[in-house]
Amino acid sequence: MTYNEALLADPLKFASRYSLKGDNDARLPAKVWGQVSGYTHSEMTELSGISYLNCTRAKQAMELLPGDASSEMRNQAQNEGADTIVVTTHEPAEGLVPAWFLPWNAQGGMVSLSIPSQVKFDLGFWKANRVSGGSAGMGKIIETYPTFFLTAAINGCSVFVNGTSQEPKIYHGGSGGYIDGDAIEVWRDMVTEITKKAPDAEVNKSHYVKDGSKSSQGYATTNTTNQFEKALNEAHEKTAIEINEVRPWGAVFGVCGKLGEWAFYLQENATIRYEVVQKKSLFRTEKRTTFSVSRPMFVRRIFPGGGGAASLRSTFRWRRL
Repeated sequence: MTYNEALLADPLKFASRYSLKGDNDARLPAKVWGQVSGYTHSEMTELSGISYLNCTRAKQAMELLPGDASSEMRNQAQNEGADTIVVTTHEPAEGLVPAWFLPWNAQGGMVSLSIPSQVKFDLGFWKANRVSGGSAGMGKIIETYPTFFLTAAINGCSVFVNGTSQEPKIYHGGSGGYIDGDAIEVWRDMVTEITKKAPDAEVNKSHYVKDGSKSSQGYATTNTTNQFEKALNEAHEKTAIEINEVRPWGAVFGVCGKLGEWAFYLQENATIRYEVVQKKSLFRTEKRTTFSVSRPMFVRRIFPGGGGAASLRSTFRWRRL
């Protein structure tokens, strides 16, 4: 079974096994509403929100960091490691996964996407628009309602969900650099200003990358990540594997049920930098090989309901390093 087939067959099972990295779509959202709270609000229009996804596995040992790595190199280490499933958007083609995809504005701002109900879609509510333009289809007729949603990978961004489970609207806020004020409050206030109500569900950096905790190396992290690192160290205590660093990052995805109801999830991921040590003996010197891989720590529902802090499992489960 290919990665695309496995994602379509059971998205939740797939996300519990593999870290998902939505590769940011280079297309600009089709409609720009203007400035809200000093930042740009853009909205995906109709079928421009539909993309065709291809899942590929990042190669082993993608990031190799020496012990004296610069701060810039260490900052890069918090990004997605090998074994990550990199999800890229494409033109319609056989074998790809039709999905609602929400990019983010790399220049800074809020991008939103409204997902119509499956009933309206199937009854031809979009009939006049089914022949999509641009990179959403180029003349291809979209007959099947996409039942999977993914937004670009998050590493400090905020994601919000409003509306109903049949017709949700998702917002992705990111600064792309400098931001005037606390990012969590800036993006929350912006969505509240746009919708004239508090968000129904929110994911911000305190939920998946920085909650005030410090790692054993002194970097900002989360309590979940520290607990996961402890579990990794205990599991590999008497092996040739030495855990050097664990860095958190996130993904937000959605799955549509058989009755047309959407549920959205936060995937809390960890990039694990470790060494495989071949001990020195009479005939060989010690050899250390460095690897960097990603594993999901948690997948928890944020909408409908959810949104609170995850309770730690007594035992973490992950694929072997």
